[in-house]
Amino acid sequence: MKKRGYLVFGGYVRSRYDGQVHYVPAAIVAQLYGLSPRDPDVRLAHPDYPSTWVGFEEEEWISLHPLNSGKYYNVREKRGKGHG
Repeated sequence: MKKRGYLVFGGYVRSRYDGQVHYVPAAIVAQLYGLSPRDPDVRLAHPDYPSTWVGFEEEEWISLHPLNSGKYYNVREKRGKGHG
């Protein structure tokens, strides 16, 4: 099934530099993955607010979350190479 787009969640990560826990908003997570939060195939979501993600079928959307590792990649480039 062809994916409709990206469902991008904000969330908490632990900084490897200061050991503190920080919240990363969905718009920033989208940018870290090489996406514009304003693109029509990007939906910003918050795990604590189901209205931002309920109704989106998992098999139709690629879910993206903040990474503790900080190792983000451009999802459009990776998807274009047959990985999505």
